[in-house]
Amino acid sequence: MKKIEKTYTLNAESIDTITADIRKYLTASKNEDTIINKMCLITDEFLDIILEGLGENVPLVLTLSKKAGNLWVRMEYKGKRFNPLDKEQMDSISDSIQSGLEIKPVWVYLIGTNRITLVVPSAGDRSEWIMSAAFLLSLVAGLSGGLIPEEVRSFINSYILMPVSDVFIKLLSVIAPLLIFLSIIISIVQSGTSTSEKFRKYITGRYFNVSIILTIASTIFLYPFFSFCYGEGHGNLAASADQLFRMILDIVPGNPIKPFADGNMLQIIILAALIGVIILSLDNRVKVVNSAITELYTISLHTVEYVCQLLPLFIFSSMTSLLWTNGRDIFNKLWKPIAALTTVYLLLIMIYVLFVAVKYKVSVSILIKKILPSTLIGLTTASSMAAFVKINEVNENLGISKEYSAFSVPIGNQLFCGAGSAVFLSIVYYLAEIFQTPVNTDWFVIAAIISMIVSLASPPVSGGTLICLNILMTSLSIPEGGLAVASTLALLFDFISTGSYIAMRHMEMVLQAGHLETLDVDVLRSEI
Repeated sequence: MKKIEKTYTLNAESIDTITADIRKYLTASKNEDTIINKMCLITDEFLDIILEGLGENVPLVLTLSKKAGNLWVRMEYKGKRFNPLDKEQMDSISDSIQSGLEIKPVWVYLIGTNRITLVVPSAGDRSEWIMSAAFLLSLVAGLSGGLIPEEVRSFINSYILMPVSDVFIKLLSVIAPLLIFLSIIISIVQSGTSTSEKFRKYITGRYFNVSIILTIASTIFLYPFFSFCYGEGHGNLAASADQLFRMILDIVPGNPIKPFADGNMLQIIILAALIGVIILSLDNRVKVVNSAITELYTISLHTVEYVCQLLPLFIFSSMTSLLWTNGRDIFNKLWKPIAALTTVYLLLIMIYVLFVAVKYKVSVSILIKKILPSTLIGLTTASSMAAFVKINEVNENLGISKEYSAFSVPIGNQLFCGAGSAVFLSIVYYLAEIFQTPVNTDWFVIAAIISMIVSLASPPVSGGTLICLNILMTSLSIPEGGLAVASTLALLFDFISTGSYIAMRHMEMVLQAGHLETLDVDVLRSEI
């Protein structure tokens, strides 16, 4: 769509005009009504705060544009430093922003100008269709390779397909460490900006601890489904303990540059977590640093979005090359990771449901009946955003108040990553099996740790999952040739994991609300 840039004089009347212009632009871009309404509400509340803080007649420049498939809304106003996202300002807009799902505002102050940027996520239907089409075309080209003369096939594979795949992976590898580093810092900092300190600490800790438990459970439950090639040290307790001890010592980098130079993602993650905690503790004393990090993150995010426009080309090139090189045997066991992940998800959901049923003396059938509507939307659309309205309805039917739901859901979006860990683990387990990658005890420990952390810090862009898979595969010595299969599985798993994530989070929120004595048990036990 064509870029639009307008200047307004800020007052009560112009706020209505700005909101109407944004609504018109988003509607013309064929966004979902839920996204349009949420975006207009957030913008309206931002502008009210700016008007209250700076007064009337402040010139405000609104820029609406489309970049890398996403819509960007940018508002700029000159004058003194005034951040609507400060804790002092957040109380009135926290619920709207936090329940805005993937709409994440970024504020920076540059050369006398305040700038707020909001990225409206694309619906995703078109990109998913393109990626699916690329995958189907690669299957046709790969399975038809026998019809092409061997010399021609070898030339195309060596000088076209493989170079395209290699260039894409290198581009991704350049930006991925920095993006994950910044994403973790911002996730930690943003987790400290909620409206209730007591609730925030409990919910944050609860989601994080449960994610660890779910990751460990997934690591164990998925293990029997796959056959592994065990490397040196497996079964030797003393050797494994020594390797684990060295691995723990190696987590701490020798200097802040070395992890990025070596591509050591575990060290980068530890460094990011340390810096994030420090920035969170210093709060308002490091506003400039906080602004610089968020702006750099925006740039990195934007860069990845452009790189990931090549994702369909990569899927076609790498998958075709993989089939021409290895034949169709690569797909003979594709059912295994799908069956394994589905079984583990069902097991985890049933454990959650049974625990809630016993704890609050509720019928299992009532709980399943209540969570089924939002779960089915997640399973069929692979979008928690599409299920947003239904999620709130289900939470109410479970006895969870609207206020608590609006508070807990956004934190869960950031920190409840156990379901995502299972996806990554099932994929790397499958790849380790088909590529006969040597494994041992610390291989599984590293797989569990990094799977959980990349789930937490997965970039919210098309191709973000691919970045995380690339990091995992590199850390676990899985050949890059498996990235095409991994990306295909990730696309399929998105449906299963979204539905399962929604179901488990409903049960998790029931337990949270019960602990904080905000749960209406009578509503929980009642029929719909």
